[in-house]
Amino acid sequence: MVFPLMNKCFVVFVITLSLSPAYADFKIMGGLNLSRYNVRWADENTPFEQRLGFQGGIGFEKKINHNILLEVDFMYFQKGMKTNRLENSGILDKYRLNVVSVPVVFRLRNRFALASSYFFVGGVEISAILSHNQSSDDMEPVDLSDSTSTLDFGLVFGGGYEFELQEFLFLFFEARYHWGLKNILNSPNGGEAWKTNSLLFVIGLRS
Repeated sequence: MVFPLMNKCFVVFVITLSLSPAYADFKIMGGLNLSRYNVRWADENTPFEQRLGFQGGIGFEKKINHNILLEVDFMYFQKGMKTNRLENSGILDKYRLNVVSVPVVFRLRNRFALASSYFFVGGVEISAILSHNQSSDDMEPVDLSDSTSTLDFGLVFGGGYEFELQEFLFLFFEARYHWGLKNILNSPNGGEAWKTNSLLFVIGLRS
């Protein structure tokens, strides 16, 4: 199962890089994210908590006009969640989902000074799921890959601010919300659904 996923990631990577000559700007970025599944299952009383992860990647931007840009990113990041299996037991089940994500977004910026601007982003995301596992303090890690889809997709929206460090080099700060639309379970029972949701905090450089 690992090799087909690697092949999919390689194809996405090649396609993304093949677009790069048409893009005027290159960016590198990294940061942290808070994620939690939007879960629907039989036990509606199970509490869910956010899980902290990290992400990093590269991106390319193409100017459509002075204020609108098209951006394609290629990112690795961790999604997941934590659940309190038995109320007040102190035992947490931790789910970790590793993905390669390709967000395609429009960036709308308002340049109020020559060297700085705030901006908003919106678009879609498609992800290749590399691995999915469950762990806790009282059990060995369990591989959930066989019961998990290899692809995920959803919507992306957010905003940020950038300013010029030197000519043709910008520092930016950005917050994004990735809202998953796909049930990542292969064979859900009785209407069971797990959909990913992540809040990303990103810092990066654009040239």
